[in-house]
Amino acid sequence: PTQVICVRYDSAGGDSIATASEDSTVKLWHTSNGQLLKTLHGSSSQVMLGLDLSGDLAAGCGSDKTCRVWNIRTQRLVHQLVGHSQ
Repeated sequence: PTQVICVRYDSAGGDSIATASEDSTVKLWHTSNGQLLKTLHGSSSQVMLGLDLSGDLAAGCGSDKTCRVWNIRTQRLVHQLVGHSQ
């Protein structure tokens, strides 16, 4: 089984929880029934270490020192922020 590294609740009024995992994914779950809603993919070889939700966006930070921002509705990567030194 894949280890979950970070969990965030959608405090903007949504009914979802997001998890970041060692398999480089961010997954969105429905809180009332536990159904998997979306799977967002990061780098195939890097652990996803943290995440945050804001409206229609999800941001995940990986062990490759890169932050990725996805549009939750389309599941598309909209920004990739590279260059973090720590």
